[in-house]
Amino acid sequence: MTPQKQWVSQQQRQQQQKQQQKRTSGVTSATSGRGPAAVVFGLFSRKTSKPVMGSTVTTTTTTSGIKLTQNVDDQFLDELGVKEWPVWSCEESTFPWQYSEQESCLILEGDVVVTPDGGEPVAIQAGDFVTFPEGMSCTWDVKKPVKKRYYFGQF
Repeated sequence: MTPQKQWVSQQQRQQQQKQQQKRTSGVTSATSGRGPAAVVFGLFSRKTSKPVMGSTVTTTTTTSGIKLTQNVDDQFLDELGVKEWPVWSCEESTFPWQYSEQESCLILEGDVVVTPDGGEPVAIQAGDFVTFPEGMSCTWDVKKPVKKRYYFGQF
């Protein structure tokens, strides 16, 4: 599945972020665009700061230690070998979890809200690439059945 390549204006990104906020209703989304945490890659040329036409916009944010990347391109996933990672799935449920080592995963299906102990809830959905830090304790609230490919450890 190849993400559609497009140039997204700042206004369009803001509209998408507002829709995400409405969808999560009361949950602080990692894509809410607050402050300097929201970083956009692939949109501008480093040399000229002009838009690069045909580039895919990848948004990466970090909230409560959880690194969330949206619109990850296939080349990045291929370089990591994500298609070879094991698959884990879970029905709608709520449960505590602790990461004894870093976990990276690609959400294939579903919606989940992960709330780190003492941190802000983070809404995660199908298509998101997520990295959870080693040592984090959290609660998973699976809203729609989740299926993910996962990898424990550093790259």
